[in-house]
Amino acid sequence: MDIHRRVDELEKKVLQLERQLERMQHQNTAPKVKPFPRSERERKLSPADRHNAPVHHTFQPHELKPKIDWEHLIARIWLPRVFILVLLLGFLWGFNAAVNSGFITEPARCILGLGAAALLFWYGEIQFRHKRQALGQVLQGGSIAILMLTLFAAHMLYELIPAPHSFVLYILSIGAGVFTAIRHRSQVLIMITMAGGYLIPFLIRSEVPNAWIFAGYEALFSVAIMVIAVLYSFRTSYFTAFFMLHIPLFALYLGSGTESIRYAYLTALLLQYFGLFFLSFLRPIIPVRGNPVLLFTGFVLLSGWTFLLFHGDKAITYDIVVAGWALIYSITALWNFIWKKDYSIHVSIASLACFLWLLDILNAATLAAALITLGTLALLLGIKSSRILQLVTGGIIYITGMLWLLIHPIHEVFSMESAAWIVLLGSAAIVARVLNGLPELPYFLLKRSIWNWADPILFLIFMTQITDVLTHGLDFDSRHLILSAIWALYAVAIIIAGIVLKLRSVRLTGIFFLFLTLAKVIYIDLPGVSLAIRAVLFMGLGAVGIAASRLLYRRTPPDHDQGSPSDRPST
Repeated sequence: MDIHRRVDELEKKVLQLERQLERMQHQNTAPKVKPFPRSERERKLSPADRHNAPVHHTFQPHELKPKIDWEHLIARIWLPRVFILVLLLGFLWGFNAAVNSGFITEPARCILGLGAAALLFWYGEIQFRHKRQALGQVLQGGSIAILMLTLFAAHMLYELIPAPHSFVLYILSIGAGVFTAIRHRSQVLIMITMAGGYLIPFLIRSEVPNAWIFAGYEALFSVAIMVIAVLYSFRTSYFTAFFMLHIPLFALYLGSGTESIRYAYLTALLLQYFGLFFLSFLRPIIPVRGNPVLLFTGFVLLSGWTFLLFHGDKAITYDIVVAGWALIYSITALWNFIWKKDYSIHVSIASLACFLWLLDILNAATLAAALITLGTLALLLGIKSSRILQLVTGGIIYITGMLWLLIHPIHEVFSMESAAWIVLLGSAAIVARVLNGLPELPYFLLKRSIWNWADPILFLIFMTQITDVLTHGLDFDSRHLILSAIWALYAVAIIIAGIVLKLRSVRLTGIFFLFLTLAKVIYIDLPGVSLAIRAVLFMGLGAVGIAASRLLYRRTPPDHDQGSPSDRPST
């Protein structure tokens, strides 16, 4: 019977090969090959058996990527962009030479500039009609640049146009550029227009500069460009419009006194960030890739500038701004959670805002406990949502609170530092319990082994600090003897807990701490203690080690955390 079964399998494999060769012949992927003659047993197979026989798909080669058309890239894309600059430089030098010779008066120069801008715009429109998009974009972009330079010369250099009129003309020029960019769906034109729009306040002569007008215009222009970029899917313009606002505002910050411009600066930043916040709700309608990251980055910039402008002042402006956004993002996250929408970015920013607010209002005694509590909540939310940004934010907050606690040791048994240590130990146990109930996560700092070891190590540090406080009035030998005894008893207690709970990993942790105690005695205690204390330390530690070994030799039922009986200690 076994031989017959093998013959049946071989015949089915022959049938598979024949069908594969026939398919290859049909696809012209292989030379024609005469099919294998079917055996008598194969001819007896029913059509259902032949149909159910497994078929291996033929290998399909990957399609080759098309080659880059360098002629198109250089001649039609970059050539006009480079040589429009050459043409503009030539016009400027020729114009300058004519002016130096006295042939062109100041009004004539402005008229020539307007004519050149109109000519370039008209010729660029012709290129668009003939489907030469790259050349048309460059020509009309150059037209906008010449128009802005002409208005600048007429106002700033020749004083032919007063400031209010020049501002209106600048706005009309920018509006024409934006209209043209939208009409041709050209991101290049919107970028050129954006650069000119941000420069308008610098191109107007003003005897008494007003920081509020300057900052307000820049913020409104930034929000307007961002709205246009979202509506017409200009992704690069969207991000550029957001970050470019900080350049003119930074120039304003450097050129004016801090007292005179800081509220105007903050108002502009808040206005832009409110615009960014409300635009983020358009994502289900108009998707904007990278918008959550921009929200987070924008809040970091906003809080950083607010701290720079107002930190150390008696006013609580910084606290109001940070706490206000923490409340806004907390409410938004709760709203999205109720309506089953993505709330991860709002939770991340709310966590960061609370973190910054706590750093500013709490003192050293209570800060660690607050940060550890906040970091634990943020980590648990990040584990639930599986969002890397939330996990990073929670991890930073948690580690900051833990480091703050470590650099501020306990000075009294009953103190805020002791309470913060209890919070830290409890939070580490909670996170470890949550991670043990989930599959292994792909993040290093969320490995179960790290958090399972964190609590015993942190508790050892906590006991060490408490012991140092309680033995502060004793001599050097007594303090080291008591601390080593505490460490040894702690190791034995862990071993006993592992035996009672039938957990091999817990017993190994106790053994590790027992050897750690031995290393402490050898490298820390021995060089400074007397000979009698050395004898007591070694006799006591040796007895504890032998007793622990005897406990581990007891016959115990199978452990809960091991896969086979061979992993258990032998009797």
